[in-house]
Amino acid sequence: MKLSSYLDEKFIFDNVEGNDIDEIIYNVVAKVSNCDKTVNSCKTIIEEAVIKREHEIPTAIGKGIAIPHARINEYNDVSVIIAKLS
Repeated sequence: MKLSSYLDEKFIFDNVEGNDIDEIIYNVVAKVSNCDKTVNSCKTIIEEAVIKREHEIPTAIGKGIAIPHARINEYNDVSVIIAKLS
Protein backbone atom coordinates (compact mmCIF):
# COMPACT_ATOMS: atom_id res chain seq x y z
CA MET A 1 0.00 0.00 0.00
CA LYS A 2 1.28 3.45 -0.90
CA LEU A 3 1.56 6.25 1.66
CA SER A 4 -0.51 8.44 -0.66
CA SER A 5 -3.48 6.11 -0.17
CA TYR A 6 -3.57 7.20 3.49
CA LEU A 7 -3.58 10.92 2.74
CA ASP A 8 -6.82 12.85 3.03
CA GLU A 9 -7.18 16.60 2.47
CA LYS A 10 -9.26 16.97 5.61
CA PHE A 11 -6.20 15.88 7.63
CA ILE A 12 -3.89 18.63 6.39
CA PHE A 13 -3.65 21.59 8.76
CA ASP A 14 -1.83 24.88 8.43
CA ASN A 15 -1.02 27.35 11.22
CA VAL A 16 -1.19 24.91 14.14
CA GLU A 17 -0.48 26.69 17.43
CA GLY A 18 1.55 25.31 20.32
CA ASN A 19 4.42 26.18 22.62
CA ASP A 20 5.63 22.62 23.22
CA ILE A 21 5.12 19.14 21.76
CA ASP A 22 2.29 18.24 24.15
CA GLU A 23 0.30 21.35 23.28
CA ILE A 24 0.88 20.81 19.58
CA ILE A 25 -0.32 17.21 19.81
CA TYR A 26 -3.44 18.27 21.74
CA ASN A 27 -4.19 20.92 19.11
CA VAL A 28 -3.65 18.59 16.16
CA VAL A 29 -5.80 15.83 17.68
CA ALA A 30 -8.51 18.41 18.40
CA LYS A 31 -8.48 19.51 14.76
CA VAL A 32 -8.66 15.91 13.53
CA SER A 33 -11.44 15.04 15.98
CA ASN A 34 -13.51 17.95 14.64
CA CYS A 35 -13.63 16.34 11.21
CA ASP A 36 -13.54 12.61 12.04
CA LYS A 37 -16.07 10.97 14.36
CA THR A 38 -13.91 7.88 14.94
CA VAL A 39 -11.02 9.99 16.18
CA ASN A 40 -13.44 12.10 18.21
CA SER A 41 -14.76 9.00 19.97
CA CYS A 42 -11.30 8.09 21.30
CA LYS A 43 -9.68 11.55 21.34
CA THR A 44 -8.27 11.32 24.88
CA ILE A 45 -6.83 7.85 24.29
CA ILE A 46 -5.11 9.07 21.11
CA GLU A 47 -3.71 12.17 22.82
CA GLU A 48 -2.34 10.16 25.74
CA ALA A 49 -0.82 7.46 23.52
CA VAL A 50 0.92 9.87 21.15
CA ILE A 51 2.23 12.04 24.00
CA LYS A 52 3.43 8.98 25.94
CA ARG A 53 5.25 7.69 22.86
CA GLU A 54 6.78 11.10 22.19
CA HIS A 55 8.07 11.34 25.77
CA GLU A 56 9.63 7.85 25.56
CA ILE A 57 11.49 8.44 22.30
CA PRO A 58 11.17 11.85 20.61
CA THR A 59 10.34 11.68 16.92
CA ALA A 60 12.04 14.89 15.77
CA ILE A 61 14.20 14.16 12.75
CA GLY A 62 15.59 17.67 12.22
CA LYS A 63 14.92 20.83 10.24
CA GLY A 64 11.60 21.31 12.04
CA ILE A 65 10.21 17.91 11.07
CA ALA A 66 8.83 15.33 13.51
CA ILE A 67 6.68 12.26 13.06
CA PRO A 68 4.78 11.72 16.33
CA HIS A 69 2.90 8.44 16.24
CA ALA A 70 1.53 5.63 18.37
CA ARG A 71 -0.16 2.26 18.10
CA ILE A 72 -3.64 2.57 19.59
CA ASN A 73 -5.71 -0.56 20.24
CA GLU A 74 -8.98 1.38 20.30
CA TYR A 75 -8.27 2.88 16.84
CA ASN A 76 -7.97 0.16 14.23
CA ASP A 77 -7.27 2.40 11.25
CA VAL A 78 -4.29 4.30 9.89
CA SER A 79 -4.41 8.07 9.62
CA VAL A 80 -1.71 10.33 8.30
CA ILE A 81 -2.01 13.89 9.51
CA ILE A 82 0.11 16.71 8.17
CA ALA A 83 0.39 19.80 10.33
CA LYS A 84 2.44 22.93 9.77
CA LEU A 85 3.09 25.12 12.78
CA SER A 86 2.19 28.79 12.68
